[in-house]
Amino acid sequence: MIELENVSFRYKSDDPWVLESISLEIHPGKSYVIMGPNGSGKTTLIRLLNGLLLPNDGKVIVDGMSTRESDKLVDIRKSVGMVFQNPDNQIVSATVEREIAFGMENLGVDQKTMHAQVDEMLNRFRLSPYRFQSPHYLSGGEKQRLALATVLAMHPHYLVLDEPTSLLDPASRREILAILGSLPAEKVDGQAMSTVFITQFPEETLDADHLIILNQGEIALQGPPHNVYENIDFLQEIGLETPARYFISHMLKKYKT
Repeated sequence: MIELENVSFRYKSDDPWVLESISLEIHPGKSYVIMGPNGSGKTTLIRLLNGLLLPNDGKVIVDGMSTRESDKLVDIRKSVGMVFQNPDNQIVSATVEREIAFGMENLGVDQKTMHAQVDEMLNRFRLSPYRFQSPHYLSGGEKQRLALATVLAMHPHYLVLDEPTSLLDPASRREILAILGSLPAEKVDGQAMSTVFITQFPEETLDADHLIILNQGEIALQGPPHNVYENIDFLQEIGLETPARYFISHMLKKYKT
């Protein structure tokens, strides 16, 4: 489990707080989605989950390990895989094959296991035809699949993603969402995988177990999506769209009254 205990963060000591008094639990085998207006602290929050950022106040505990313990950060980042919004920002290798192997090499995975895992990920993410090509010639959807394959090859317990579909066409968005939807059924070292991702598309939240709404650096709402979307007036007030089915239902109720 990942636990955030009264976490606050700001980038400079004289800056306003980006996040303030955030408490949150991320449980194995569950899917979490984060939404919020621009500047609400979404990206900062997920970067705290694997120690890319450290809280000014409070604690982030990953499977019993605090991100403040520098000697635990390698294990924490192995456990919490991160996929950024633009896959170009994390692709570092000359070929697709080498990119998938890159993280495993850093973890000291043996050659036999690494080759088998590369083959599995190439097949799973339909990247085998591009094995020896440069990643930079891939389409946006293919690059995002590569970023996912590279992180999943390291068998994280938690997969954290910053708007993984925002730069994709509709077909690629559906494909990435299908992959993410299947992950909580998988187990790593006997633990079911969790997913946490930011989105700007309300329809992408509907299949999640838990929806978190950030506003002005605080958790404004959280819970199952159908419960959160009962607060349509508030969501509209802070500038967030709601899925069409909830908006239509809300308007019909208003019309009847």
